Amino acid sequence: MTLEEKFNTVDDHYLCFDDIPEKDKPSLSRKLCAMLKIEKLIAPKCITFFAEHDELYFDAPPEDASLEDILYLARCGVMYDEDSCKVFT
Repeated sequence: MTLEEKFNTVDDHYLCFDDIPEKDKPSLSRKLCAMLKIEKLIAPKCITFFAEHDELYFDAPPEDASLEDILYLARCGVMYDEDSCKVFT
């Protein structure tokens, strides 16, 4: 399953941040939780990001990221966009 297919599979969970158990939230900010998860998934590479209008783009997780990881990201408000991920600011 491709990364895009994984994101499409969990689309119903988009922005369901409250469904993430408190013990799995390193921050109260959904955007920060998403970035920390991405950073963990792409380590040892450093996360890169840029902003455009009201969107913040950053590295996509690797293709072998688990569906559980993608579900977490979707609940944080992450969307897949070609070769990167984005969240609205």
